[in-house]
Amino acid sequence: MSETIARETAREAIARAESAVQQERWLDALEAYRAGAELAENGDESGPARADALRGSAIVRMRLGAWQEAVRDIAESCLIAQRMGDERRLALAQNVRGAIEFERGNWEEAARRYAVAQIHAATVEDIPLLMEIENNEGALWAARGDRVRAEEHFRRALKRFEELERHPCGARVLNNLGMILASSGRYDEAEHAYARALAECKRCADLVLATTVMINRARLALAKDEPIRAHMLATTAQIFAERLENGPLAADAACLLGAVARSQRRWTEAGWHLAMALARSAGGRAPLT
Repeated sequence: MSETIARETAREAIARAESAVQQERWLDALEAYRAGAELAENGDESGPARADALRGSAIVRMRLGAWQEAVRDIAESCLIAQRMGDERRLALAQNVRGAIEFERGNWEEAARRYAVAQIHAATVEDIPLLMEIENNEGALWAARGDRVRAEEHFRRALKRFEELERHPCGARVLNNLGMILASSGRYDEAEHAYARALAECKRCADLVLATTVMINRARLALAKDEPIRAHMLATTAQIFAERLENGPLAADAACLLGAVARSQRRWTEAGWHLAMALARSAGGRAPLT
């Protein structure tokens, strides 16, 4: 451990990791979370700080596609929270474990973890966390093709968001709801949800999610047989994704540009965009992408 890190407290290391996460510097974030977990072992707040550092580490490892390491870290975080009798940290850990299982395709296990997270979050009446769990459950049901149940979860999450007035998770809920509405052919409702999601992204300065919303609006425009608007939105999203150096997002935008070209029977252009999408899709480390 370097001299600079040795002077840090566990909380300072965690703050450093969170800053790196905001900038999507995943390896720097992982190093800082590992430092935080190590520093917490001998600190006054050893339990809570170590649980938080390990949970953060698990999230970063999930982003990197390191599934087994992510499961290991979140399992230890959960165990620490259990020993402390900390219901909120138990809910946070189970929610992250659910997200890990969802991302790697273990959907039954993801559903079980989200249900446990709901119980712990309800025990301490943590409304923002309950909203996040509802949103995650909605995403799970959407992936399983059950639009009705997915919409129910997103609507419940949105109701909690409106009760809170403002919360960073609100944009994600609105974006997910928009996707369900679009897939059900309710295009005007979907457009309204996307517009609200984009407004929330701007308020929170969340460029990554804003780019995702733009891609989804472009997909909606294509479904409405508006290829020119779809191409404009997808091109803008691709520019943002490239600036953010976000491979999966760039892959999604390129894939959509390929779909636009294909809809107009521009086969060579479509093939080029789809080849670019494959090249930017994180080497298979993000299965859903």
